Amino acid sequence: MITGGEIPLDTASTAYRRSGRSVAMEILFASLVAGGAAGVVDALDLKLWMMFIGWIAYGTGGGELHKGAMAAVSLVVGMMLAAAGILAYGALHSSLGPLALPAIVFALAAIALLLPYTRFGSVPGCFLGMTAFFASNTPPGIHVLTGLAMTAGVGAIAAWAVVAGGGWLRTGPSRRNGD
Repeated sequence: MITGGEIPLDTASTAYRRSGRSVAMEILFASLVAGGAAGVVDALDLKLWMMFIGWIAYGTGGGELHKGAMAAVSLVVGMMLAAAGILAYGALHSSLGPLALPAIVFALAAIALLLPYTRFGSVPGCFLGMTAFFASNTPPGIHVLTGLAMTAGVGAIAAWAVVAGGGWLRTGPSRRNGD
């Protein structure tokens, strides 16, 4: 059987078939977590779309806690890079003119692509962070970065909860604890 990491590409494999009840429970659980996270974001008056960006960033870690956490950290790094890029554009546009934007994007892309050689090794997380910050259409600042990072954190924690809870739903409480 051909596999892609831990996930079988042969979906007809009986070892990986799940009952309709199991799938329904996982969908219900994930939906409850998403709804709860959205409630937290709404109560804190944060941007709901950013919660989903955090969820997606965590998901690029393939369901592994460490990789998902590093992707979430990379998301924040990407937002900080985007904020720095906006500030750099403001400083360089008068002297470089139309070359300012390509030069800044070149530098941002180079930094993002170097991330695998650091502890914050998620290129997709970094690009998601840059995209999210640019899409937020807000001026750079600590308050803005903190709010976006906090919202992304809610999404990443929700994604982790779904992954951890999904495993618990598949294995059951007694098997997970080694009983």
